[in-house]
Amino acid sequence: MEQVELISLLQASTLLSGVVLSCVDRKKFPFTKTQMNIFTVLDMEGDLSMKHIAQLLATSQEQATRTVAPLADAGYVERITDSTNRTRIYIHLTESGKNIIKESRKSILENLSKKINESLNEEDKSSLCEAALKITSLLERVN
Repeated sequence: MEQVELISLLQASTLLSGVVLSCVDRKKFPFTKTQMNIFTVLDMEGDLSMKHIAQLLATSQEQATRTVAPLADAGYVERITDSTNRTRIYIHLTESGKNIIKESRKSILENLSKKINESLNEEDKSSLCEAALKITSLLERVN
């Protein structure tokens, strides 16, 4: 892949993240971007070690731990110690955390739909949907 295409992929990632995050109701869901990402990866992947969360978020394990702490204190996630290796901690979504994901996803999807419908014509919406499906499929193979 050429450098221009790789840069375009980075730009698309940044734009996508910005559009989605602009659809979050910050009053109802007062979480940081990293905390929202932690909710998302736990929802998609299930229980994860702190090391794995840090890898998925491209951050240090220490930063991931500091980001998870308030979520655990608020009861959205819980820390589970591996019985065979007491140094390994897994993060598990609680029912409260699952409810936050469900509510925030619904809100984000409603706001994103509204934003897309207000900004794009039918042809552009169709192109965006096709591109999103294709990019998702290809990136799953890369991942």
